[in-house]
Order: sequence, then structure tokens, then C-alpha cells
Amino acid sequence: MQQDASHINCKQPEDAENGSSEQRKQIQDEPPNQYLKGLHLAVVIICLYFATFLAAIDTSMITASVPKISADLKSLESVSWISAGYTLTMTAFQPAFGKLYKLFKVEGVYITAIVLFEVGSTLCGSANTGSQFIVGRAIAGLGAAGLTQGALSIITHTVEYEKRPLYNGIVTSVFGVAICFGPILGGALTIKATWRWCFWLYVFFFPSLRCTCAALALHTRENLI
Repeated sequence: MQQDASHINCKQPEDAENGSSEQRKQIQDEPPNQYLKGLHLAVVIICLYFATFLAAIDTSMITASVPKISADLKSLESVSWISAGYTLTMTAFQPAFGKLYKLFKVEGVYITAIVLFEVGSTLCGSANTGSQFIVGRAIAGLGAAGLTQGALSIITHTVEYEKRPLYNGIVTSVFGVAICFGPILGGALTIKATWRWCFWLYVFFFPSLRCTCAALALHTRENLI
């Protein structure tokens, strides 16, 4: 039994080394021109940054608007769901979207996430009851999950292996920026105009999301488009 255990322990490091060597070989065998570089890469990363920023800032922008929203919609009993409805679906469906990006074309799934995010924001901006608002927040959170996970998936398809951690950090850093500016922007819109502009704002920023799809459409790699 001791000999068998020692034999197994000896094989485990060998298997790990073989796996890592195969991975390095696969990376080395990849054609050098299949990833984006220069201006084309910069356009894609900038578009991903702003698209993810819209999804990230929505988690904190209504923090200062919750009392006003609950009062206008007469939904004080469901005030906790005004914020939780978005973050719940955004967090819960990220693994599912990661699988979808693996099984289907990245461009199609990403556009679907954009549509969900836009539909949810529109429902929130035009809601007349608390139930309508919460449903809109849940749909917007579903789209935000696709946008966040899609940014990481698109980086995987467009950036060289050695540089992916750098660009992943650049795109995901928007959550730190959004936490700082979200409540300030939401409070200013609520005081100076109306809380509904916290959601109609995304309609006017929708072209920046569409720019992401346009940048991806220019990429000719077969498994991306």
C-alpha cells in the first residue's frame, strides 16, 4: 500500500508538468496575428470599459434615490428590493453567461445582454408601481451580468495570453470608479431633475454600447464573429 501511494504521489507532479507544458505549447502554436493590436485593440478595450462602467455604476447610482423612488411609487414595503433586485440577478447569472459565451458566438450573446440591460433600464425609468420597477431592475441586472462576463470573454478572444491580466484589470477597475461617482451622480439627478433620469441616462449612452459591437464586427476571427 505504501508503495502504491508513493507511486501515485510521484505521478501527480509529472501529470501537472505535462499539463502545463501542453498549455505552453498550445499558446506558442497560436498564430501571432490572430489577436488585436494597436488602435484596433484600443477601440475594443475603451468600448468594453464604458459598457462595463454603465453596468457597474447602476449598482450604486440609485443609493441616494431609494427614498424618493419608494415614496413616488408607494412601495415602502419592498424598498429593499429596489437595490437588491439588480445586484441579485447580476451576481447569480454571471456563471450562466460565462457558459453561454463558451457555447455560442460571443457577439450574439453580448448583443443579447445589451438588449436586456436597455429593456430593464427603460422599464425602470417608466415604472408606475413598485412591482414594475423591481422587474425592470431584475432584467437590467441580467443584462449587466452578460455585459460584465462578456467583457472578460471578449478580452480572452482579442488579447494575447500574456497581456490578459493587464486588460482584465483595466476593465474591471470600473467598479471602483463607479462606487465613487455613482451616488453623487444619482443624488444630483434626483435633486435637480428626477430619479427617472438615473435610468433614462442609459438610453442616451446606448450608442457607446453599440460601438462595442461595431468594434467586434470589425474583428475577423472566426470564433468571435
